[in-house]
Amino acid sequence: MNGRSFRSRFPEGLEGALDWVESVAELAEALSGEPCTEGAVDRSLRAYRDRDALVVRLRRHCAAFPGFLDPGTLYGVIDSGRFLPVETHAILLERILGEEAPAARAAEADGGDPFLLLARRARAEMDSEAR
Repeated sequence: MNGRSFRSRFPEGLEGALDWVESVAELAEALSGEPCTEGAVDRSLRAYRDRDALVVRLRRHCAAFPGFLDPGTLYGVIDSGRFLPVETHAILLERILGEEAPAARAAEADGGDPFLLLARRARAEMDSEAR
């Protein structure tokens, strides 16, 4: 299936997008044998958000301090996120930046339904590509 046919079959409206996200969560649960709870999805979203913020900080730090990391090393460090677990990649980035991971980060709550957040993101992406 190409991307164009997927977009043409993506459900209309937020309610349809939410149903789609919940179906994907059920499929992930069935395939992995692990529960795909709102809490697990929320922790995953937070971990990726935190890691992405660290990547931005590292890029800015390298731009502000030329020679901190050469471009090849910077690319390698950022690219390692393709195969490292997101939490491990975040720890690597924190150590390179000399930052301490906040101990309470795992206990933070963003609030809200993570499935609804993903549905909104997916619907917005489909809407922006349709323009």
